[in-house]
Amino acid sequence: MDEFKPAGKWPLTVLLVEDELVNRMLLANLLGRLVTTVRQAGDGVEALVLIDQETPDLVITDLSMPRLDGIGLLQEIQARGLHPKTIVLTAHNETASFVLDGAAEPPRVLFKPLRFGLLTEAIEQIAGELGAGRT
Repeated sequence: MDEFKPAGKWPLTVLLVEDELVNRMLLANLLGRLVTTVRQAGDGVEALVLIDQETPDLVITDLSMPRLDGIGLLQEIQARGLHPKTIVLTAHNETASFVLDGAAEPPRVLFKPLRFGLLTEAIEQIAGELGAGRT
């Protein structure tokens, strides 16, 4: 788990949850070009520790992870009464749409290999929904 605060495009706090270290580092670097704060966790359990410290504006999580997967993480966030925006990353096409019972809105789903342009569009939409102007 670590955090860095690069100069960013939108004043958002993003929690990136990805078990593959290289993928997490690359994605965190790309996210740092778009948002002001990127926090990182290696799985859902680590993510919950960070969420207990500060609720992010956006959670970007891998679907398949050890200890606590992306669905379990989103269910636990919801059970805690928190409602950050969510993006699920997956390499499995059959999970293109799913609904968490009682969720305010379904998570956005982006497929691996991830296209940076699609991620940028999703974050721009989320920033707009949250009323976060560009810095």
